[in-house]
Amino acid sequence: MKRFILCCAAAAAFVFCQAFLFGETAKKKPVLEQIASQTEAPEVVNPSFEAAKNPQMPDGWWGSPKHFQRDETVARTGSASFRWTNDDPNTYVLSSSSPKNMVPGNAYLLSGWVKTENVKGGRATICVEWNGPDGKWAGGAYLQGIKGTKDWTRIHEIVFYPMDAQNPHVTCYGTKEATGTAWFDDLELVPYFPPCITQMSFDCYRGQTTGGDVKLFVGISYQKGDFLPELMEQIALDVEGQKIKDFEWNEDLDALVFTIPTEKLAFGKHTVTVSVPNPGLKTKETRELTLTKLEKFPERKSFIDGQRRLIVDGKPFFPLGLYFGGVTHQDVLNLADSPFNCIMPYHPISRETLDDLYAHGISVVYSVKDYYESLQCQSDEEGREKTTKRINDLKDHPAIIAWYINDELPVSMLEQLSGHRDLCEELDPGRPTWVVLYQVDQIRSYVPTFDAIGTDPYPIPEKPAGTAYKWAKKTTDGAFGVRADWQVPQLFNWGNYHKNELSKYRTPTYEEIRAMTWMNLAGGATGLISYSYFDLERNFSNENPTAETKKASFDQSWANVKKVGEEIKKYESVFLSGETAEPIRFNEGSDEAIVGRTYALDGAIWLLTVNTETEAKTAEFTVPAGKTVKNAADWPGAKVQQNGQTVKIELDGLTPAFLQIQ
Repeated sequence: MKRFILCCAAAAAFVFCQAFLFGETAKKKPVLEQIASQTEAPEVVNPSFEAAKNPQMPDGWWGSPKHFQRDETVARTGSASFRWTNDDPNTYVLSSSSPKNMVPGNAYLLSGWVKTENVKGGRATICVEWNGPDGKWAGGAYLQGIKGTKDWTRIHEIVFYPMDAQNPHVTCYGTKEATGTAWFDDLELVPYFPPCITQMSFDCYRGQTTGGDVKLFVGISYQKGDFLPELMEQIALDVEGQKIKDFEWNEDLDALVFTIPTEKLAFGKHTVTVSVPNPGLKTKETRELTLTKLEKFPERKSFIDGQRRLIVDGKPFFPLGLYFGGVTHQDVLNLADSPFNCIMPYHPISRETLDDLYAHGISVVYSVKDYYESLQCQSDEEGREKTTKRINDLKDHPAIIAWYINDELPVSMLEQLSGHRDLCEELDPGRPTWVVLYQVDQIRSYVPTFDAIGTDPYPIPEKPAGTAYKWAKKTTDGAFGVRADWQVPQLFNWGNYHKNELSKYRTPTYEEIRAMTWMNLAGGATGLISYSYFDLERNFSNENPTAETKKASFDQSWANVKKVGEEIKKYESVFLSGETAEPIRFNEGSDEAIVGRTYALDGAIWLLTVNTETEAKTAEFTVPAGKTVKNAADWPGAKVQQNGQTVKIELDGLTPAFLQIQ
């Protein structure tokens, strides 16, 4: 949950289960047509800070005069720059300017030059953020930034400006807890023609197979309509001389899907090369991945199978867990008396604590997320050394089921993040890696950096609870629907992190926590690790909590969290089934607020439905001949009527119903 530290400047189909596409898929404009809609050049207002009616503040820019000023004594070009200075790590201030002519749906390259003097505790950087249709903060692109003392350095980031974005603003600032002085100059915002191939992924874990067909998903940034027939003819896959020209264009996933027969491949590593012409740049692009054919898979503590399930000690395992800080023996006892089977502790925990957890049946996703130059290390080499020591010291412990390797670090660190994942696999090939991001619109860019992915929308109270479904769906689809998705439901009160704004926030209700948890599953999640256990004692206490108010807060929160967990645990065998689900889709006219997903177990279809809005909604679906809904009475918030093969369901606001159809 590193967004508090880094840069939240404006506000502080698939294998054994089928993810639905409800309603008609929105038609996407060809990218070239969309780029052509940019009739006026985008620009940062007064990008070199030369114009100034007020000598202290550049025209078109706003900021606290105590911390931001136009400086005519330092400039990279021209006669002035924009200076930020701060001597108090508890002070966090921002500047702002509104760029011109950013068109929703387009991509841009934002860049600028930064000079720093004794910047510590954070970084001096630039970002662009935007609001959503509701007028509230909806996302942004954050440049990596500079720390220490450095001469003029160019920083840059690709900005994918969403279709529903509005009111963009560019910010020069120091990240939270940053002190020192920085100068900014020569900002630039230009249209960006993206590479055609975004990322690629096999549908098998780590590109390893023992035979059979393997699917290769190739992400494409352009739309099918951008490709003339002669360009389509140039798309090809080469598996060491074996040409494959046939592919499926999956427009829902923005991906080409190739099927690679591997029965005749020799054992060992094989280079797979994809060639795709770029319609915008008029060049051919190639990308490579390594496919490994094994005689048999090695013994592994845990891995992700072809159905996106986590397998631990040879058995399917549904991660149902909680974020922790440290872990006490009493915490272990609390967990042992709960439905939760795993934790992700932020703090390093000792071998003795791991022993205690394991003895009580609790598994651990162990964190090595801070071993990067930008965090607890002075260099990438130091980060690799610390990661190596931590994993080598603990990889023999049976409590550990995965490594947590990235908490919301930016995509500009892609090379480091990919290297970190590769190092973890090299050190411990017997466990997967997990990352969690708030950068939900950039999931595909991160594909080389993880084995399992999660996102953390935390919408309550400023956004609708239904955001949980949207983020889970984006996360699953962003990873081509072939990677494990362990989502992070919100358990905490944002006021725990904004003590001076306690009245603005509140703790999610039991109904909201329950609904968001089921929404995550409806969106494709294959695990749930909620944030956080250490917030529970603060959720209902006040700005001056006592031992009594903290205990009361924990007891109230823990009761709600356990109740949700127990309901999820009840259906664990369904989530872990390896059976293929017969797809059920909502009929035309169903309210799109009701979302869902199908599973199968022992020949029965299980249809998960959730109402993502607060008002009652209705949907209709058709079941196979001879099958009926068996367990409607288990879900009192659902009214189910079946007439032949047609089933009508009305769901109360924020209500799930997991229906057995047999």
